[in-house]
Amino acid sequence: MKTVFESHAQPDDLTTLPAFIQKWHANYPLMGNPPNALFSIRDDLIIYLIGAIRDIPCTPPMCGPEEWDDFIKIIGSHLIIPFIASHILSWHKEFQPPEKTLSVFKNALFAGTARNIFMGDQIRQILLKFQEAGIPVLLVKGPALGRTIYPDLAMRQSTDIDLLIRPDDFLHCEKVMGTLGYSSTALTYHISRYAFHHQAFLPEKIGVMVEIHWMADFGFGYFPENWLDNSLKRKIHVQSKDLIFDTLHPEDHLQFLVFHNVILHNHRRLDWIVDISRLIRDFTINDDWKSLERSSVTHHTRIPVEIALKEAILWSGNTLPSKFSDFSTWPSPSEWEERMWKYAAIQETSFLAVFHLRLKRLPGFVEKLKYCGRFILPPSHLMIEYRRSESSWDPYLAHIRRWWSFIDYL
Repeated sequence: MKTVFESHAQPDDLTTLPAFIQKWHANYPLMGNPPNALFSIRDDLIIYLIGAIRDIPCTPPMCGPEEWDDFIKIIGSHLIIPFIASHILSWHKEFQPPEKTLSVFKNALFAGTARNIFMGDQIRQILLKFQEAGIPVLLVKGPALGRTIYPDLAMRQSTDIDLLIRPDDFLHCEKVMGTLGYSSTALTYHISRYAFHHQAFLPEKIGVMVEIHWMADFGFGYFPENWLDNSLKRKIHVQSKDLIFDTLHPEDHLQFLVFHNVILHNHRRLDWIVDISRLIRDFTINDDWKSLERSSVTHHTRIPVEIALKEAILWSGNTLPSKFSDFSTWPSPSEWEERMWKYAAIQETSFLAVFHLRLKRLPGFVEKLKYCGRFILPPSHLMIEYRRSESSWDPYLAHIRRWWSFIDYL
């Protein structure tokens, strides 16, 4: 098998890392406007960022206030500030940035603590109602990872709450969310439980959005049909400082994150990369890694798992066990995965690739036909982002705006 990219060791010297990392992300871009906007800042600031991620005290570069402001603005979009702030604030003063920038880090960590405490109360209310209703549920992604793989919850910023349930429990779950005052306008489950993988719920009062997931890959056909049932059997019970909840086994969580971070999104955030680097710390024995080797093939994630692990190592400086650090010795990806990866890798620049991925594993001709119909004329409640007014003509104009956006996309 050809490896996904050339195998090479990363440099030990931090000063040579920016060019090395920039070369990597030329093929696997970071989020930003434009993509890879992070590399518009000075190399010495990128070195400082790498040091902060790795918790290696670095002398801050001599920068003017505007350069530090740009630095904060760019890394802020990666939701990484609370994480690096927890490191920088523990360093000796000579390694800390100017006071104005340092105050941003202090405020971010304080705000992260307050936000996560508030979010914890919101999660607790939902989980209690689900328990009373007899609905098995897993807390996943940010809120779960912050309470399991980070030493301090404030280090992991989350913008929403992600829950994972069985598909057949969704209608019951929807009623429970209604009793808690949550509403949902998209109604994606009712449109198609196969073409969508989650439905968003907004709180009636103050709170963050809740996404209820009922599958890992929404119609792409990557994961085995019994993945969720097996994951529920392998769930991990967690008792954190503020919550008691169930979450995914580390290997299952890694697979779940890889689909979201690498397959679903071609552009990555730094907090996602840090999540992977911290999650694999729980892979403590050879059996864990051997299991991941096997499941990455059966889940058709062999290629994106390699990408996710390599870039996590690149930013964090961590290493894999010697027996598993050479990806050329890992099992080869399935032929099906290699075919699908050609589409997954270009989906952000080709809506035909997106179309192919969505249609590939939808069950039956009817579901595929419905998807094509929705692609041409989506239901009105899915057109909110294209609406501009309450005019009776605006719903029709919204469809024109949507198709015009496809022209721009092309």
